[in-house]
Amino acid sequence: MHYLYTNTDIDGNIFYVGKGTDNRCHEDIRSKEWEKKALGGHLTNIIKFSRNNKEILFLEKLLIKSLSEDGIDLANVVHNTVKRHANRKKERIEYWRSRQSLEAQ
Repeated sequence: MHYLYTNTDIDGNIFYVGKGTDNRCHEDIRSKEWEKKALGGHLTNIIKFSRNNKEILFLEKLLIKSLSEDGIDLANVVHNTVKRHANRKKERIEYWRSRQSLEAQ
């Protein structure tokens, strides 16, 4: 059985979205970002159970995307990779715009 879960801080703010089987949601081997956000304590909420791993994977990606678009800073590695990539892309665009502006002068 597969499941989708979230981790929240003690105030109920979601900081991680995951999928798992068996006891995955209670394992303590996590990223440094996750450990930092869970420092004051955390809760685990199972969102959905399914026999279909593809369904859970789809819902995980959808929830991560939705929360990210709402400005939630997740500890998910995928989320942070996308966020870093977006920041680098923004920096490159700003760099090229500034070069074009200087060349036009």
